[in-house]
Amino acid sequence: MKHSKGKCPIDHTKLTKSNTINFINTVPGFAETFPIIESKDLKRDWVSTNAKDLAAYTKDVMKNCPMEHLRNALEKGYIAKCPGIREVMNTGYVVPAPCDFVIETNGDGETFTHTDFSPKVVPYFKITGHPKDMFHDYTAVPLNTLKTVIKISTAWCVEPVDDYVFFIVPPQYCNESRFTCATGILDTYMDTQLNVFLFWHALNSREIVKAGTPLMQLIPVPRNFVQPSITCRTASMSDTKRQIALASIIHATSDTNYKGTRSAAVKKIYEKENY
Repeated sequence: MKHSKGKCPIDHTKLTKSNTINFINTVPGFAETFPIIESKDLKRDWVSTNAKDLAAYTKDVMKNCPMEHLRNALEKGYIAKCPGIREVMNTGYVVPAPCDFVIETNGDGETFTHTDFSPKVVPYFKITGHPKDMFHDYTAVPLNTLKTVIKISTAWCVEPVDDYVFFIVPPQYCNESRFTCATGILDTYMDTQLNVFLFWHALNSREIVKAGTPLMQLIPVPRNFVQPSITCRTASMSDTKRQIALASIIHATSDTNYKGTRSAAVKKIYEKENY
């Protein structure tokens, strides 16, 4: 598992020792070789490539672009400039495959065969399938997806946590197209096992999933989270002016490290009663 530095929007310094989340693997050696990591420590090669391309593009534009085209050229979209994508990539924890495993499909859209390289003397890592009459007969199958959901019993479990439940999502922006982790919420007072349910998209091939491959991402959500009520209305003149102001500050700089400045500006815009 490759690591890189990043910034996580969750302030972990506010957690007390009793809040520590303890992940445990029942197969000796798995926790030491391919541990669960914080999402901010997962290296995505495309991120550094994108950032380098953005820096090179900006330098070239500032040096060579005619002045009348400079503004439009600098507004060219790069993923590295999107704070929403960066934050979801850096939030929570990533559960990797603790060992190599192989999934083979035959083109019938339903069945698969498998093998794995976990130690058979400790048979806690398992691969099984949920056939379509358990799930896909009742909800639409995503395009190019096996009608059997593949369950990976990772041998990981988590000690019950008082303060959080976990929002389960696919590892975000990891360049994985063979499978997608099913989403859900894990309440550790209901189940402590970290089982991964995969929608499998490679329908006629043999795929080797290497140890360390990200399988799912866990995002902690406060257990006492309260879903607020909502209102819906047509924008007032002040609402429209605020949106124009927000659009202005988004494009006010070509820098990607302006989160603090932008947050302060948004607060000021909305603090005014009659903008």
